[in-house]
Amino acid sequence: MTRPRCAAAPPSTRLLLLLVLLPAALALSSSSSDYCGTTSPGAWTPLASNGTQQVELLQVIALFRHGDRMVATGSGPCWQNDTAEYVCSMSAAAAPSLQPFNQSELVGDLFRKKFSIGRNEYNGTCGKGQLTSIGREQHVALGSAYASAYGDWLRAHVPSLHSAYLRSDDVDRTQQSSQSFCSGLIPPNSTSSYNIYDIHTRDESREVMSPNTALCPVLDRLYVEYATQPSVLIYFKKNVIPLVHAISDALGYTVHVWELPEIFDCANVKRCHGMPSPFSEQLYQQGCGSSPIGTWLHRVGSVSSLSFGWSAADGCGD
Repeated sequence: MTRPRCAAAPPSTRLLLLLVLLPAALALSSSSSDYCGTTSPGAWTPLASNGTQQVELLQVIALFRHGDRMVATGSGPCWQNDTAEYVCSMSAAAAPSLQPFNQSELVGDLFRKKFSIGRNEYNGTCGKGQLTSIGREQHVALGSAYASAYGDWLRAHVPSLHSAYLRSDDVDRTQQSSQSFCSGLIPPNSTSSYNIYDIHTRDESREVMSPNTALCPVLDRLYVEYATQPSVLIYFKKNVIPLVHAISDALGYTVHVWELPEIFDCANVKRCHGMPSPFSEQLYQQGCGSSPIGTWLHRVGSVSSLSFGWSAADGCGD
């Protein structure tokens, strides 16, 4: 999660709090400490003044990713003989809204999405990739940190979330993270009706928050050109193939390179939740940590997956 920092924005004709929830594909770090996140975002850094001019804050744009989540790749289990059970207490309750422009609405019944025990891709009560209760706590804490950083400005210019523009891709965990952040930023009032806030999204095929080859076909060509460079292939053979062999030894069976996304994703989730893993700390850091190989997999794998199918990036920071 990102620590808040007060910053001046270019002049605007409209005071606006813009909240954009970044999709998984825009992950910037694969180190385990950054990946797991925290429920204590830390102190905010005041806006520095040059001493000669009065600085006026005109706009705040908050960019952040989803919180702690369940395994999001593969079809379970994580690897052979993995009997881990995942229990999720986080859920979501909603009701159909027939008034698309109302800012509040009296709601009779809410309906909760609940994953059936023993009928999911991974053992337990969690849906694949769903936000966890830890993830919600992380974003409530992050919203509270932003409220502290921008308290006076928020009270003056953003009296309610109706004054904010919320943007997310169309994935449950990102939308729920946005909702949790907003609950920390401007705590809800207890009323007999529900306030309704719009979260703007798009169909996946039209989404521009992550690289989209449907909207930018030239990306396909750039992916292939980059992934077939001799230096990329040499590094892959010299460093990634030995890593695959080491992972195979740790698991006790042959692992193929295209299985790395699911393996790394599972390794991260288990690490964040204190669950046992067959990988040593050194092996984990090699594949999903901040080591040169882990960083290379995270960056190169994401742009080569379309042309080779051996991407390891999705599991290292998704």
